[in-house]
Amino acid sequence: MKTNNCINLLLIGFGPHSKRIYYPILELSTDDTYLNLCAAVELESSRASVETFLSDKHLRPEMVYVDDNQCQFEKLHDSVVIALNSIVKKYEINGVIIATEPLAHLSYAKWALESGLSILMDKPISSYEGVSTSVAMSKKIAQDYYELNDMYQRQRATHPNLVFSLMAQRRYQTSFNLIKERIDECFKITNCPVTNVQTFHSDGQWRMPTEIVEQHYHPYNQGYGKCSHSGYHYFDIIPYVLESGLGDSKCYDNVDVFSQAVRPADVLEQFNLDDYRHLFGTDIFNKHNKYEKDDLARYFKEYGEIDCNSNIAFKKGKQIITSVSVNLTHNGYSQRNWVTAQGRDLYKGNGRVSHESHIFQQGPFQTIHFHSYKSDESANGQDRVGTKEHLEIYIFRNHKMLGGKHVEQFNIDDLISMEGGRKGLVGKSKAKAFYEFIAGMRGEISAENMRSDFSKHEAGSILISAIYQSICHRFLGLDALIQKPLNMDGRREQHNQNDKTIMVA
Repeated sequence: MKTNNCINLLLIGFGPHSKRIYYPILELSTDDTYLNLCAAVELESSRASVETFLSDKHLRPEMVYVDDNQCQFEKLHDSVVIALNSIVKKYEINGVIIATEPLAHLSYAKWALESGLSILMDKPISSYEGVSTSVAMSKKIAQDYYELNDMYQRQRATHPNLVFSLMAQRRYQTSFNLIKERIDECFKITNCPVTNVQTFHSDGQWRMPTEIVEQHYHPYNQGYGKCSHSGYHYFDIIPYVLESGLGDSKCYDNVDVFSQAVRPADVLEQFNLDDYRHLFGTDIFNKHNKYEKDDLARYFKEYGEIDCNSNIAFKKGKQIITSVSVNLTHNGYSQRNWVTAQGRDLYKGNGRVSHESHIFQQGPFQTIHFHSYKSDESANGQDRVGTKEHLEIYIFRNHKMLGGKHVEQFNIDDLISMEGGRKGLVGKSKAKAFYEFIAGMRGEISAENMRSDFSKHEAGSILISAIYQSICHRFLGLDALIQKPLNMDGRREQHNQNDKTIMVA
């Protein structure tokens, strides 16, 4: 159905994430005749896997396949633009979902904005080949944010219903919004901001040496890694939480960043080829391992980061207001015990296990712990540690000063109850982000009130850019301390094009 009220979507990128998230959400929404997935774009090399996936499905968007040789990251190939414009005209497309690899985000986003289309885009905002070894490329990440946001604001002036949202799903998790509420309550009584944060995340991905060279899903071989994969979630969620403890007299105006990356060559030294042969057996490992130590050393020289540890000081003038430690790993506890990933789902089906923790200290008044230690096991009764459903929040309060309970504890059941019960896929945080995007397109919520409107991602963009600059400096033997202006005062302000500082809601 095509009416002025229709949301007609184009999905750009039909890889594992789209198959796991966007397509199932849209498949569940087929009874909404005003919400249509009309077409999708994918590389020609992935045609067979897409057609196999769609073969038994009811929802069948028109597929547009892009020649791999015409896949350009800096600017879309003319033939791709022609194909996209044709699809937009044919189906009266008014919204796009960008779910490609990060290298292509910027070019597709520019095309969509120039075409007056609303956008829901995966994180990160942009990345580049060699971004972990090139200072110029690492600086460009922040520049890309400003360029896209300036385009977005100009287009909104002539397209008032245009929205641009980033798939930063942790902003939609009840857990983090509960934490924000408690920080805000304490701040209103004490005027004390968050003073210390410890964040840890492990993807639990064990990559074999040959896979590090050849795998193109969440790769290292293009000069970027963990920070561009899941890392953006943490560079985003930290300032998102911190803003709930800021006000006129307690704010940040600059940030210091000091980071170090663990690269593939480091990991190979931690666990070398002889160790692999001893563990798996020489014959089976050699069957799937194509490269020896000298080959790998040559390939790994400028590969992206596997792990990254960052120390960040959020400051007001010379004084540190909030100290933050962010420890991000791919190379962590896994459930993999096989040599080859051939034929496996690389999103969750290759032994990947997620572990995550956050500790927010609010001076002498409050400490909040978030813990999620999962495995691939199903929950058994109330003991959920090491299962798919483990999540716990502990809130310790100086109740003699603040009142209330001195300790509160929440688990997954409590959070589900707060959300009104289990809702399946539509209750997941990614689905919440998707439906907010649709509500924004329909004018049911203003861009200013959208939780992940693009204009609210300045802080995360600056942090990931600064972190990459720091690990580039270390790689090149330069001073790894990066200092950046950063203006966070807890109030939404207009972006000043002449003063490229951070202004966050």
